[in-house]
Amino acid sequence: MPTSIGIIAEDDSDVVSIKILIERIINKKIGVKPYVGKGSGKLIRKCNSWAKLLYKQGCNLLIIIHDSDSNPPQLIHDKVLTALGSCLFSRYFICVPVQELEAWLLSDASGIMNAMNLQKLPKIDGEPENINSPKEYLGSIIEKASEKRRLYINTKHNQLIAQHVSIASIQKKCPAFTPFIRFIKTNIKN
Repeated sequence: MPTSIGIIAEDDSDVVSIKILIERIINKKIGVKPYVGKGSGKLIRKCNSWAKLLYKQGCNLLIIIHDSDSNPPQLIHDKVLTALGSCLFSRYFICVPVQELEAWLLSDASGIMNAMNLQKLPKIDGEPENINSPKEYLGSIIEKASEKRRLYINTKHNQLIAQHVSIASIQKKCPAFTPFIRFIKTNIKN
């Protein structure tokens, strides 16, 4: 039976970025059925009912993405797990990027440069998961590297960066990515 993936996320750009990263990890196209919270509050409130709907729609794998937003990732994981309640899925993963999903995108300056058609390599200070507000930081380094000619818009550019960022760099620089990649490789056959 082909894998059908349900994704619950805070916003549409997270769904698209995760889909792209999964496709790059397994080297094939996938279909997803998403539910988007438009923020963390609704995601937590609707998590259980959306998971049930995705299961009824034929999904056999569930991924829930919730940024840690300066909170301890385990605290967010536990909060989502509690909100999920009894889960019909035998295979599911609660993905909690440290800070924000954009931290993963910050792991490869060359990938950012190529995705955004920058003339010079953006300068990234520090490890991506230690950068506060990665989304704003990404915007700042893109603006500097483009000499204010490029404006980063996460809803438009995250998917471009996800297509170019090195999976190996994310895994090396973002320890929170390792359980995600392990789940994908274990549960989706390429």
